[in-house]
Amino acid sequence: MNNTRNNVSTTTSFDPATGSGSSSFSQYRGGRCIGAVFDSTAAVLTGTGTQSFMVSDSGSRMDTIVTSFSVVTNPVGVPGMLKETMPMIKATSIRQSD
Repeated sequence: MNNTRNNVSTTTSFDPATGSGSSSFSQYRGGRCIGAVFDSTAAVLTGTGTQSFMVSDSGSRMDTIVTSFSVVTNPVGVPGMLKETMPMIKATSIRQSD
C-alpha cells in the first residue's frame, strides 16, 4: 500500500506588496507529481484545508500556517466525514540553489 501523502494547493489570494497570501489544499494518499502537475491515478482524497503563507527572501522562503484541516475517514474518500480541530501546524520551506 502506498502511504505517500501529496498536498495539492491553489492560491486563493496573494498580495505581492506584503508577500502574504492564502491557499486551499487537498491531501491525497498516493498519486504522484510530474513537475507541477498532479497525477491522481489511484490517489485517494484524505483531507482538505486552508493555509496562510508569507513569501520572503526574493521568493526563496515561504512560511506557512495551516488554518483549517478536515480529515476524510471514509475509504471511498467522501469529504467532510469527520472534522478535527488540529493544533496549529507551521512549516518553513527554503528553496535550494541549483
